[in-house]
Amino acid sequence: MPKISDVIRDVVADKRISREEWETQVKPKVAQAQVASPETREVLELWGNDEFEAEAGVRDDMRSLLMHAGYDIPKNAVPKKELVEQIAQSNITEIDKDFEFLLEQTGTRQNLTKVAVLDGGFQIEHPALGDNRWTNPAEIPDNNLDDDGDGLVDDVHGWDFAHGDKDFSGNAHGTHVAGIATRGTDRIQAMTLLAVDDVIEPGEVAAAIDYACAKGARVVNMSLKIDDEDEVLGIKEAIERHPDVLFVKSAGNDGEKLEEGWFFGDAKCFLPLNQIPNMLVVAASDAKGERARISNFGAPYATLAMRGAEVYSSVPDNGYESRDGTSMATPNVSAVAAKCLTLAPKLTPQDMRKILVDTSDRSDYWKDLCLAGGLVNQGRATRLAALIGLVQGHAGEQASSAERVGIDPQVAADRLELRGEERVKLLAMLAEYPVPAP
Repeated sequence: MPKISDVIRDVVADKRISREEWETQVKPKVAQAQVASPETREVLELWGNDEFEAEAGVRDDMRSLLMHAGYDIPKNAVPKKELVEQIAQSNITEIDKDFEFLLEQTGTRQNLTKVAVLDGGFQIEHPALGDNRWTNPAEIPDNNLDDDGDGLVDDVHGWDFAHGDKDFSGNAHGTHVAGIATRGTDRIQAMTLLAVDDVIEPGEVAAAIDYACAKGARVVNMSLKIDDEDEVLGIKEAIERHPDVLFVKSAGNDGEKLEEGWFFGDAKCFLPLNQIPNMLVVAASDAKGERARISNFGAPYATLAMRGAEVYSSVPDNGYESRDGTSMATPNVSAVAAKCLTLAPKLTPQDMRKILVDTSDRSDYWKDLCLAGGLVNQGRATRLAALIGLVQGHAGEQASSAERVGIDPQVAADRLELRGEERVKLLAMLAEYPVPAP
């Protein structure tokens, strides 16, 4: 059977594609696609190729098919090659090639990092989450027994703490957040914690946090509003019980400056106003890199900022849609943190805070809007984490004996192909991450 690339090459040899050629030769190879693949990427590049003529309706059909596979293509977008990479990056299931390179160079490909999604549950069978759902290794599915002795029966992929059962089929919000939190890799596992219903019960949220940490979560994503004194007290205490876990909290969607005495009151009544060492508070940017209009903001309470407007991700019934809010920016940060921890498992929450802040793209525009003074730079953050991991040493299954105890910084920088000014800056940052005792 010919490859889709060969089929496309033959079809457009005459600089045009007819509806019949599309329907009979190209479309059948990707008609059932629900996630990114080499085949869908070929179709995306075909859609963006403005050097050939397409019969009326063909590019619209391509767009519809690609949207169902997770690519966010604006309705009135004019096909051109320059758009292809931008659209590819909108797909949460597109492989993060830069991260893949770092995994290979650091010998950490077998590492997994658990991210607990504390939300309204999510559709764990969604194609975008298929390889990213956490499975409890000590629990046998559907045998109606508490195999691991944690007091929960059949908690195979997580638990519904709001209703006290294993049914966490979830809502669109949680499914959207989970897709973002695991984007670009199968090295992040999403743990389902349904702890948000119509009313937030601090005891249920705290129980979910304790469960996640006991099961090995390194990151807990909290895209939810906590603005009641009882909620803040109980949840803050739960976070502080787990100082070795990183909590990533949304700044909120009130469009207000975070400061003591604002309209929600003080730190007792609004969780993001609490500067907890192992908690990051995330503001949202728009597609232009400016503050999203609805996002709360303000240093030092807002720690970081990342895109939270027009974010395309998974929703129930195997679909995808674009959503806005700090709820979307927060899992973008969780995903970057999880990738860093995969590359350098010895990093602490305080290390992660420093890495994400220090590698952000600082600007005058953002200097007072968040502590980092700019947007999170995923590539720079993961490269610094990879460098730290190689120098500190790690226990990746593919790591050599030298890598397990750490290697020379210059050798590590060569391994990661760091060049120029970035090499100098990242190597200079290393001194702030001492090699921990064995």
